[in-house]
Amino acid sequence: MEIERAGSNGASGGTTATPAPATTVTSDCTGTIINSFARVRASNTTRSDEVGQLSQGDSFPILEVKQEAGTNFKWMRTSTNGMDGWIREDLLAYDGECGDYGLTPVSTDLYPSPMRNYVWVRGYTGPNGHWGWDLGGPGGGTGEPILGGPNGGKVESILRCTRCTAAAPSTIEQGLSLGDSSVLSDPAWGYGFGNYVRVLYTNDQLPESTRQALAQQGLEGANIFAIYAHLDEISVSQGQVISANQQVGTCGNTGNSTGPHLHLEIRASMLPTISGWLRLTLLDPTIMFSR
Repeated sequence: MEIERAGSNGASGGTTATPAPATTVTSDCTGTIINSFARVRASNTTRSDEVGQLSQGDSFPILEVKQEAGTNFKWMRTSTNGMDGWIREDLLAYDGECGDYGLTPVSTDLYPSPMRNYVWVRGYTGPNGHWGWDLGGPGGGTGEPILGGPNGGKVESILRCTRCTAAAPSTIEQGLSLGDSSVLSDPAWGYGFGNYVRVLYTNDQLPESTRQALAQQGLEGANIFAIYAHLDEISVSQGQVISANQQVGTCGNTGNSTGPHLHLEIRASMLPTISGWLRLTLLDPTIMFSR
């Protein structure tokens, strides 16, 4: 599965933005590859030549930051392992003195990724773009365990896709267009999510950095609801209290999906119940989960 993927509806990076000038400083900012691998490009665009690759866990100095024209993606220039080139921001985690670049190092107390083995497909691009993270199954297959949070939680709801079949679990495989409006409003398709599990994480179960970030957004004391979508199998029942890191399902290709992956979407609510999923405050999963 390609790791540099277009944003929602094929629009790279979501909303088009005017590129800012490159930022070059001398601070000690380090990037680390969080995907299985990352391509190093000759310039700050996926259309440029590949000069090499780095592997998951490789760290390197960030020398310059520049936005890609026509997208909201930033690219980081580095010189490492005999390569001088650019790597896209969504493939990295940051550490050190990165504030001068406008980069925020990841808090150390965040929940781990729900899939321990995955290929990064795409991230959150906002309310008018892609609403969460897509994590691809390793090797492009189904069955990778999906785990709940490290402090436990409660299964608020589950939905099994009755239109999904073993032979054709996705809309694409049944001849429907991706994003078909009839699918997104049909509970038989899981409203496009296919098989899904929705888990409530109460405020006291959240990482301290997440609680602080919520408070800064006027959501002090809020709870988080996380939806784990496009599952192959569901491993829990509605109303079940789950233990730390308990498996809630497996990676699948059900519903409005082009291939095996987990769609992770989170929303905040001051109440421990849901009156309407879309009425809740949509958030970037980076507020709560690490990659």
